[in-house]
Amino acid sequence: QTPPPFALKDTGGKDWKSSEIYAKGATVVIFWATWSPRSSEVIRDLEALRVKIGPEKIQVVTVNCEHPSISAADREAVAAVAKQVGFSGPVLVDDGLVVFNDYGAMALPSTLVVGADGKVAYLLAGYPSTLREDLADAVRKAAGLPSEAEQRPVLEYVPKNHALMYYNLGRQL
Repeated sequence: QTPPPFALKDTGGKDWKSSEIYAKGATVVIFWATWSPRSSEVIRDLEALRVKIGPEKIQVVTVNCEHPSISAADREAVAAVAKQVGFSGPVLVDDGLVVFNDYGAMALPSTLVVGADGKVAYLLAGYPSTLREDLADAVRKAAGLPSEAEQRPVLEYVPKNHALMYYNLGRQL
C-alpha cells in the first residue's frame, strides 16, 4: 500500500513533504522520541547501514513524536539528541502527532521502509533485537541490493568429525 501523505517541519523550521521525500527512491522513516533508548539504537544502526549502502541508494528520515505539542525548546533538544546519536539526515518534528496517528504507528520507535515504487515494503513496531537483521535485509531489498544471506558465498559440504571415515566403514560392513 502507499503511505499517507504528510507535510512536516524539521528542527530548523524547513518544510518537508512526503511526496518529495519518497520521490528520491527507497526511504526509511523512523518514528522516535528522545526518551526512548531503543530509538537511539535504531537511528544509529540505520545511519550506519545507510553509510554502508550509500546515500544514493537509500535515505533515512526521522520523525520525532516527542509530545502532542512541541515547543522551541523541545525542537532544540530533539536536534541535540539527533546530533549526539550521529544522525545526518532530516529530523522532522510531528507537532500534534498527526503523522504518527495517520501512519498507525503503535510504538516508539517504529520503522517504515518505503521502496522506490512508493509502496510500503516493511513495517516494524518497536526494535526487538531478534528482528534487527530482518530490518536491515528489508532496507537492502528496498535499495535493490541482496540480503546478507544472499551475499555470502555458497560453501561446499565438508564432512566433520570423521563422518566420511564412519560412512565408509559402514559401507564396508
